[in-house]
Amino acid sequence: MMQERTRRAGQQAKKQAVHLLRHPKRLEILFHFIKTGKLVKRLLVDRRVPALRKVAFGGVVAFLLALLLIPDLEVLLAGTVLPVIGEVLGIPLDAGLDWAVFALFATNMLRLFPQEFVTEHYENIFHDGKKVYIDAEEWEQLR
Repeated sequence: MMQERTRRAGQQAKKQAVHLLRHPKRLEILFHFIKTGKLVKRLLVDRRVPALRKVAFGGVVAFLLALLLIPDLEVLLAGTVLPVIGEVLGIPLDAGLDWAVFALFATNMLRLFPQEFVTEHYENIFHDGKKVYIDAEEWEQLR
């Protein structure tokens, strides 16, 4: 009798679904400015996210915006900190940062936030709260 219960419990555990933690897709983030703004806002006001991560995100984004909006600052920094950047990349120093490069950096900075919080807010904003589940067996195979 006890073995039967154990066997059934094991079968039920295998049938359990595992919630996947999705990371935002870059193209979605780049082409949906309003939704991306909502995602960042929710992450910044979420009390579960450590303050240090919020400050790090804000600092990096502010630094990138400063480089973008003040072209002379970029040339000065690139000329003093990385004097060979033009030769290595084959681009002139005064070319400036592009908005697309800024967007890519900003989306990569989302990795500063805990994955489960990013996933939660991402699903709510971009996918109307729909979560992705897979079977526990599939999850074990993926690991």
